[in-house]
Amino acid sequence: MTKVIRFTAEWCGPCKAYAPVFNNVAATTPGIVFETIDIDAHREVAAQYGVRSVPTTIIEKGGRTIFQKSGIMGETELRQTVASH
Repeated sequence: MTKVIRFTAEWCGPCKAYAPVFNNVAATTPGIVFETIDIDAHREVAAQYGVRSVPTTIIEKGGRTIFQKSGIMGETELRQTVASH
């Protein structure tokens, strides 16, 4: 199973700008699980993944992290990244 995780925070302006991109790709990409995790509400999970800044996007396959990037991704970049992993 492939999972795409977006780490975010309420106070993060770039996270708010990235949310519609992430949600649109999630809504139009069947067969892949998309998840959003608030780092303030789930500090232990953010630490487990080594998240140091938000937004951060992680792709997991079979429980292993195979991609990690901090910062905003455009819709085309996110779609291509998900498709190639």
